[in-house]
Amino acid sequence: MNQANKGDIICMHVGGREHGFDDYDVAGIPKVTRATVGLNIKKGETFNIYCEDGVKLGGVWKGSLEASLAHFVETSADLRALQQDEGTVPVVVLARNASGEPEFHTCTMTVSSRQRDDGKHYDDAIESAQNQGFEGECLAFDATDAAGRQLESVLAFLRGNPALAASSVPDDAPLMLNPCQVGILDLYRGGEFKHLAQSKTVAEFRLALAQCGDGILRYLMVELSDNEDCYSLGEALSRVSSSIGSMQQVMTILLSCPVVRQADDRTAPSAG
Repeated sequence: MNQANKGDIICMHVGGREHGFDDYDVAGIPKVTRATVGLNIKKGETFNIYCEDGVKLGGVWKGSLEASLAHFVETSADLRALQQDEGTVPVVVLARNASGEPEFHTCTMTVSSRQRDDGKHYDDAIESAQNQGFEGECLAFDATDAAGRQLESVLAFLRGNPALAASSVPDDAPLMLNPCQVGILDLYRGGEFKHLAQSKTVAEFRLALAQCGDGILRYLMVELSDNEDCYSLGEALSRVSSSIGSMQQVMTILLSCPVVRQADDRTAPSAG
């Protein structure tokens, strides 16, 4: 059950008597912003309590506004539902810093589901960026926006990693693996990564692949994909054979390169 001390509740009279009630701004109760009380209200009668997002609820008069609001906090299931509806949303803002360079500003906004639907977290994030000295036009997005969904692939693109680089296949497209990819996931390393084939979308698969910790598997999933024009077993075998040849060349380099041999002669640093 929610609790509120009367001393924590701040009520400021702002008028309203000409309309037959006293109007108060209210602070100290999450979500509650205002209350109006009839001029001749008696104990047990109801008065209006206003919350964020234009929600109006009713409280029971207990002799004073502070006592009535404290009782409302303790007993109102509607208020608890409003308060529990509030959540945090990570937001990214792209803007120019004080040096004029493009830079991301990251922050976490606290909003209700309705405020999130209305985009309040974007406005709050932009205000946060501006308070931190960012200038010019600000573009805000969260994980549900196209820009948010593309961050992994954009970073991979900048780092030259084809495993996550953006492709012509939309992130939200259903995952469609070819037989070679399915076979590798099913049997490679004893089926350790078989679960990746259960991904429902391209984005889900790319993220799981990036987090699998196996660079060879990431390479194979990209190199043997339809998106890379690998449409047959023969083509897949040719590409794997070419890769094996490349890896054998790497082994020869490691065995013959003086720099590598010198590095191999180094002793490991002591733990102390």
